Amino acid sequence: MEISIDIGKHVVDEMQNIALSENKDFDIISSKILELGLRVYQSSKDDNDKNKDPLLINIFRKSAESNLLIKEIIGHIFDKNRSNIKAYDHSSAIHAIEKTVHFHMQENDLI
Repeated sequence: MEISIDIGKHVVDEMQNIALSENKDFDIISSKILELGLRVYQSSKDDNDKNKDPLLINIFRKSAESNLLIKEIIGHIFDKNRSNIKAYDHSSAIHAIEKTVHFHMQENDLI
């Protein structure tokens, strides 16, 4: 099925870059990106608790693993004298960053 959608040039450029890097046609990559967006939307609905999308579960798992790994690394290398947010220790730095991100997400209606 063919449709016309008016999207920004930056979106087209990004999708073309992805298509080139994946060595796939632009229309195939565009279709896959739209499909992923639809899956994310459907999985985020409150009444969709029974149908967990395996791809989104994997994305969440990888994000959670990365988050924990970063926290572990920061615990080993944190230097309060070099902290941009002037945190005393790594736990305070992580807490301040989480609060800042949460505030910005609320401010932009993302949560």
